Amino acid sequence: MNPTAERLTGWRLAQALGRPLVSKVETASQHLLSTINSILGMSNIEAGGVQLEETDFKLAVVLTRVQSILSESAQDKGLAFVIDAGEMPM
Repeated sequence: MNPTAERLTGWRLAQALGRPLVSKVETASQHLLSTINSILGMSNIEAGGVQLEETDFKLAVVLTRVQSILSESAQDKGLAFVIDAGEMPM
C-alpha cells in the first residue's frame, strides 16, 4: 500500500471508530510487534549473542500504556484494572 493510501485508510478508520480507539489499537499493535521481536530474538539470547543495554525510561508512561491496553478488556468482563505504583519512582 502506498503512503497516501495508507494515510487515507487510517483517516477513514479514525473517522469510523473514533480517535481514542484508533490510538489504543496503534499502541496495542506496537506492543505486539515488540513482543514478536522479543520472541524472535530468543535464539540470539540462547546463542549468547545479546548484550543488555541500560537506558532511562519513564515508568509512568509505560504503566499508562499498559493500563490503556488492558482496562477496556477488564471493564467488558466487569472487572477493574488498577495499577498501584505505590512508592515506585516515576
